[in-house]
Amino acid sequence: MISVAFAVPGSLDKPTGGYRYDRRVIHELRALGHNVEIVTLPDRFPDPTAEDLAITEATLAAVATDQPLIIDALAYSAMPDVIARLAGSHMLVALVHHPLALETGLSAERAEWLREAERSALVHARAIIVTSPATSEILQSDYGVASSKITVACPGVDPVIPPDTRLDKENGPFKFLSVGSLIPRKGHLDLIKAFAAIRDLDWCAEIVGDPTLDPDHARDIRAAIDRSSLADRITLTGALDEADLTSRYMTADCFVLATQYEGYGMAFAEAFSFGLPVIGTSGASEVIGDGGLMIDPGDVIALVAALKAVHSNKIVRNDLLTKSRARSYHLPRWGDTAEKISTILGKLS
Repeated sequence: MISVAFAVPGSLDKPTGGYRYDRRVIHELRALGHNVEIVTLPDRFPDPTAEDLAITEATLAAVATDQPLIIDALAYSAMPDVIARLAGSHMLVALVHHPLALETGLSAERAEWLREAERSALVHARAIIVTSPATSEILQSDYGVASSKITVACPGVDPVIPPDTRLDKENGPFKFLSVGSLIPRKGHLDLIKAFAAIRDLDWCAEIVGDPTLDPDHARDIRAAIDRSSLADRITLTGALDEADLTSRYMTADCFVLATQYEGYGMAFAEAFSFGLPVIGTSGASEVIGDGGLMIDPGDVIALVAALKAVHSNKIVRNDLLTKSRARSYHLPRWGDTAEKISTILGKLS
């Protein structure tokens, strides 16, 4: 049995892909028989105050030094000075979902500060866990991290593919589902533009995502829906718990997310696990592979064409259903993810 501390900023119950990854990894590590202590850090990362940093340093310093200390990079990468001071006494492990500097909408100065902060902090990690090969490559090429430090542990999926009851749905409007926090990187404004271009077709859509991470952008999304006169067809559900989100996947006819960039793209993987036709972008090419329709980020014209094809062409839709199911069988399970992390923790302990 391995004892490990796992530090996250704020509540572990946050409905984002990164926090869902953290929750499942903790659950699976415990299922393997490991003792996992959850360490809660202040909630304002990656924009901590001086007080937040002082509290964080005291909290992490109190963690036992004879066990690995995993720190989600939402905090790890934004406090290089704290990390440097802790590195001499603690076995620090960074969990990087994607580099913070690659978030869409940052000023050039902010992006550069985050890039340098992350580079400085990662130097002190005994090991680095990343959630995709693409992130591993970026850390090596752009952040100078040695490949020997990195363990790739992609998010898992649960095998829940339902029966083929949606192959030729005839009743009710065609239902699109999009899952992603209401932040610029997820491309919801592009998706709304594309939906406006197919208003003559019979469809409805649900956009599932936390509106509190960027309230101004969330308001922009609502305003775009209202300007397009689509409020009766597009529902912003807010964040949903696991049961409600599962019901959305089960009742949807197509998953679509016009994301600019994903470290991995957990929502796409989940859509595949439910056997849904998938429309995505090359910003998530790693997880989509040959399982769905891919367009370039920001290409609204191509997005419109993809929506029309899946909605109105049964041959296209059924081909994507087949590809989605095939893709799901090649995705890792959560147990696989935990086994990889367990192996690297064992080497440190």
